Amino acid sequence: MPGGDVPLGKLPQVEAIFAEANKEMARLERYSSLVESELADCLRRKGIPGPELVERIAVAKIGLVEKSLQLCFRLKQEVGSYALMVGTGFEHVECVFSCVVGWRVRG
Repeated sequence: MPGGDVPLGKLPQVEAIFAEANKEMARLERYSSLVESELADCLRRKGIPGPELVERIAVAKIGLVEKSLQLCFRLKQEVGSYALMVGTGFEHVECVFSCVVGWRVRG
């Protein structure tokens, strides 16, 4: 860039994705914490989680993974060919995506 280097994380479109990610992850983590608390209460009473709690656990797990993958995909689109470089961390996203897709197909 003329006039100096700008870190990718400081580009406005990337900063916007980071801001959205922080907001969405905070929301999903709050939900996950509530579900975890419910499960802990159930297990302390030596109970077995009912169908509704099991469904909330699944929603929490899937929601966090799915939102993470969506945000990573958008981030890859914004940084372009940088995401193809080894050592950037993006090479691991495809592995996680493959595992989730395989799980959904079998699940």
